[in-house]
Amino acid sequence: MSIIIIGVGEEDFEEMDILDSDKGMLVDESGNKAVRDIVQFVPFKQHPSADELASNLLRELPGQLLGYMWANKRTPGSWKDTIFSLPEGEWFKAE
Repeated sequence: MSIIIIGVGEEDFEEMDILDSDKGMLVDESGNKAVRDIVQFVPFKQHPSADELASNLLRELPGQLLGYMWANKRTPGSWKDTIFSLPEGEWFKAE
C-alpha cells in the first residue's frame, strides 16, 4: 500500500512532512523503526502546473513498490517477458 496526500490551503503541513519520512524513517514511541516509507506528501500550492504536481506525487511509487516486493521476496511473473532487469539475490529464483 502507498498513501498519497495532497496538502491544500495555507495550513502548516509540518506533521505531513514528518509522516512522509523523506528525511528519515519513522520511529514509534517504543523505538521501533518503520520498515518502509509508504507515504508521499506534496503541498498543492508549491506546484504551478498539474503535470508537475502529478510528477512529484508519483515520483516515489516505483521505489515503494519495489521496496515492498524486495522485503516480501516477491517478483511479478510478467517480468521474465520484459526488457527490465530482474533483481538479484538469493531470495530471487526466476522460473
